[in-house]
Amino acid sequence: MDRKTIIPDYKIMRMILNQCLRRNQNNVLFTVLIYVLLYISSTTIPVMISNMMLGSSVSLGMLFLIILLLLAGIVISQYLTYGKDVIVARMVEKKHITIGYLFNGFRDKTKRVLKASLLFLAIFMGVGLISGIVSLPFIASIFMSGESIDMEAMQRTMLIFSGISILFTLLVSYPFIFTWILMYRMPEAPVLECFGLSAKLVFSQFFRIIGFLFYCCWKYIVILAIFIPLDYFLERIGFSKAGMGGSIFAILFTVLEISAEINMMMRISLAVPIYLFSMTGVLQIHLSEYTPPSQETAIEQSETEQTENGQAENPATTESQQTAPENKADNGESSSES
Repeated sequence: MDRKTIIPDYKIMRMILNQCLRRNQNNVLFTVLIYVLLYISSTTIPVMISNMMLGSSVSLGMLFLIILLLLAGIVISQYLTYGKDVIVARMVEKKHITIGYLFNGFRDKTKRVLKASLLFLAIFMGVGLISGIVSLPFIASIFMSGESIDMEAMQRTMLIFSGISILFTLLVSYPFIFTWILMYRMPEAPVLECFGLSAKLVFSQFFRIIGFLFYCCWKYIVILAIFIPLDYFLERIGFSKAGMGGSIFAILFTVLEISAEINMMMRISLAVPIYLFSMTGVLQIHLSEYTPPSQETAIEQSETEQTENGQAENPATTESQQTAPENKADNGESSSES
């Protein structure tokens, strides 16, 4: 892949995204739903198993097994992320896709996906360790505040630091958003080279990439920014328990939030390969199909003016060109009659 980058145009890229989404809307929706379902399963099932194990007698071997289950769940989730990125990249490339590509990472015999997944795991573990160290004094202060533990303060502290940990994880992993697509596009490249190239490309246009991701799905981001705090507030005051109307209203809020999250994921999933292919010149061969309407109108007008001018300047030539086929036809008819 060419290392030289260009600054792509937001409008052209969004036009490509919208056309790709219209052409593959059902495929994108199905892929995102299956991906989210399997992703949640791979990360929550080990937690559920761990809780069941912790309910019985705890030993050092059992703790080691629980940690292995949690780490394996994270690695499996990265395998699924690789498959999802391969599918959306092939959609942008207008190549054949099936849901089987979601499991491409499990069929990788070169172990590149495994190595990359372990690197992502190390990043997540580092973020979790830092967050745990930072939150430890606050949690310890709750335990040392008195004889009784304030569970509400404990939950609030854990919620705050969980949110901070998620945001910090997104920030740290942001430079590597192109890694899986680069590994798919460059099957012979080493894993570290793909990580490094992704970081280099992201830092070359750091805020423009963020701006494009926001530009593609700002409506859904605004909806979630309004609905999530409002839903949390209504739940705190017990609005969902206020009769049938409150329950219906709470269900409606949940449906709208899930719909906005899925639409945002669909657009962001397509926006990442579109930006990568645009900034590296891969999509230049397709730009003729996505020319903005204003440019098409200008081209058509110039061609029309040239045609009209040519006809006005050379009327004799046009008449001679029109009469020539007639003479040929007459000659052909007379020859056939003879």
